[in-house]
Amino acid sequence: TQAAVRLIKVQDQENPAAALQAGQPQLVVDNWMYANSIHLIDYFSILGRGRITGVVPVIRWDPGQPRYVAARINFDSGDVGLYEAVWNAPGPWAVTVTTPQTRWEMRPIEKASYQLAGTRVLEPTADDPWDSQFKPGLRRQAQLAVLAASGRPTELPTLGDALASMRLTQAIYAPA
Repeated sequence: TQAAVRLIKVQDQENPAAALQAGQPQLVVDNWMYANSIHLIDYFSILGRGRITGVVPVIRWDPGQPRYVAARINFDSGDVGLYEAVWNAPGPWAVTVTTPQTRWEMRPIEKASYQLAGTRVLEPTADDPWDSQFKPGLRRQAQLAVLAASGRPTELPTLGDALASMRLTQAIYAPA
């Protein structure tokens, strides 16, 4: 139903000069959206429902002058994704999901909060104790990897999921 439609917004920030300074090879930096932005782009497949039916560039990628990138992602469920990236300038890494009842925000992406309809206050969610002891999400990821290695089912992304994220990244970063 239209009332259940989600607006998923992903804000990205990339600094290829810092990646070079950190020792990344030029070939990797030239394709930095696949090495780094893809982690945020993955949230569209995690949070968006249904199949992606189209990607509409709003601000096209210019590899000669990387600055801003923006795109709309349409899902067959009616969900809509908005991706915006700022290159070589300050900006947040943030993910928001808005429905008529609740707005969820991950900013930084390791922390979730929510805002209920009719309020103006972001309420924090409780932190997982593992996320205090380890890099957020790392222990859970390791636990799922052990399950997968032992042949048990997990919700880890598949090779097909990874390829779908690469195709979505390619569509978002289609040059002008």
